[in-house]
Amino acid sequence: MNSIQIRNQAKQYIDALSPESLKFVNDFLFYLLTQESIRNPANQIDEIEKEREISALELAGDLVGCLEAASDLSTNKEYFQGFGE
Repeated sequence: MNSIQIRNQAKQYIDALSPESLKFVNDFLFYLLTQESIRNPANQIDEIEKEREISALELAGDLVGCLEAASDLSTNKEYFQGFGE
């Protein structure tokens, strides 16, 4: 199988994935590119990283879990008073 056939087969597999699996594959491919960049610094990983989607969890970083609050704000009926008005 040549590289074009491999790319086409990989695209078919990717098109069949769930959104969760697709995110996993995306992260794995990014990891592989990063490893290649370490072995071959001529690769332009910075451009790829700039375009990579970053989740809210990644952006929040160490802020996640730093506040004390009810575990589920939806259980506090007063929280929803006037919501959407």
